[in-house]
Amino acid sequence: MRKLTFLLFIAIVAASCSSVKISSDFDKTAAFSSYKTFAFTKEAQALPGLNDLNRGRILTAVENELVAKG
Repeated sequence: MRKLTFLLFIAIVAASCSSVKISSDFDKTAAFSSYKTFAFTKEAQALPGLNDLNRGRILTAVENELVAKG
C-alpha cells in the first residue's frame, strides 16, 4: 500500500510539472539596434502579484541587461 501511495504521489508531481508553458512574443521586423534609450511603463513598474523586493529585482535585472546591450 505504501509503495502504491508513493508511486501515485510521484505521478501527480510529474503531471503537475508538465503543465508549465512558457512563451514569448516580439516584433521580428523591429530594428532594435536603432534604439538608444528605454523606459519602463507604469504597468511594468507595478507588476501585479509581486512584492516590492521581487519587483525591484526584476526591474533591475532587465535594466542591467538593456544597459549591457548598449
